[in-house]
Amino acid sequence: MQDFLSASQETRQTEKFLTRAAWWVEHKERARRLGVILWAVAAGALLFFALWVFADAFFFRYETERALVRGLAIENPNDLRENAQVFAAKPIRPLSEPLVLSAKEGFVDLLSFVENPNDRWWARVEYQYVSGETPLGEPQFVNIYPKEQAALLALAVPHDRTLSRPTLRTRQVTWHAIDPHTIPDVSAWMAERALFQITDASFLPAVFSGDVPVGRSLFTIKNAGAYGYWEVPAVVLLRRGEAIVGATHTVFENLEAGESRTVELSWFGTYPSVTRVDVLPRPDLFTPSAYLPPSLSSNP
Repeated sequence: MQDFLSASQETRQTEKFLTRAAWWVEHKERARRLGVILWAVAAGALLFFALWVFADAFFFRYETERALVRGLAIENPNDLRENAQVFAAKPIRPLSEPLVLSAKEGFVDLLSFVENPNDRWWARVEYQYVSGETPLGEPQFVNIYPKEQAALLALAVPHDRTLSRPTLRTRQVTWHAIDPHTIPDVSAWMAERALFQITDASFLPAVFSGDVPVGRSLFTIKNAGAYGYWEVPAVVLLRRGEAIVGATHTVFENLEAGESRTVELSWFGTYPSVTRVDVLPRPDLFTPSAYLPPSLSSNP
C-alpha cells in the first residue's frame, strides 16, 4: 500500500512538470517578444526624460538660468561674499603695540597682546618680531582660543640700539572650527578645562648673586578642575600699578587635577617697585594627548 502511494505522488509531480514544460515550449517565443517590448519601453522612457531635461535647460529656461547666475555672481556679488564671511573666521586682532622690556645687556624681551574675536574658531599662530625686515629671534607658536586675549612673548631677543622699533608679524595662522554638535557651549567647555587658581603671588626685591641682581617671584597654582595636563605653559608678568615691567615664560609639568603647587621664579636684573604678579596659564585644550590619563590624576 505504501509503495502504491509513493508511485502516485511521483506520477502527479511528473504530470505537473510536463504541464509546465509544455506551457513554456508553447509560449516561449511570445514571452521573449514581451521582454523585448518592455525593455524597449523602459529605454525609450529614459531617453525621452534625458532629452526633455536637456531641452528644458538649454532652450526653454536658458535665459532664466543665465539671469539667476548673473544676478548672483555679477550684479550682486556682495551677497556671496557676506554669506561666505558668516562661516569664515575673523582675523586675529592686535590689542597693543609691541612692548620692549629690559633684559640683560644687548637683549630685550618683547611682548604684545592679541585677541581672537571668533566664537567658534581657535587658531594656531606662528609669529615673530621684526625690526624693519630684520627678524628678532626665532619664530614662536601659540594657540589662541575663542574670545581669548593672549600674550605673545619673545624672550632674550638680541637687539641693537640702531634697529628701528620692533613690530609683530604673524607668519602663519591655522584656523580650526569647533563643531557645535560636539561642543555646544564653547565658553563653558573651556572654563571647565582651564580652572586654575593663583594665590599668594608676591615679588621679593633683587639681591646680588655675585655681580648680578636676582629677584624672586613666588605664587601658588592650583589645578581646581577635573582635568590633569602633561604640561601647562604660562606667561608670568610683573606689574608696577598697571604698567608691565617684566615678563617671562614657565611650564608646569604633570599638573594633576586638584593639585596645588608653590612655584618660585628667578628674575635677573633690577625691577623697580613691583606691585603685582600676574600668572596666565595656557593649557593645550584641544589636543587630546595633552591631558593626563585619568589613572594618573589625583581627582579624575
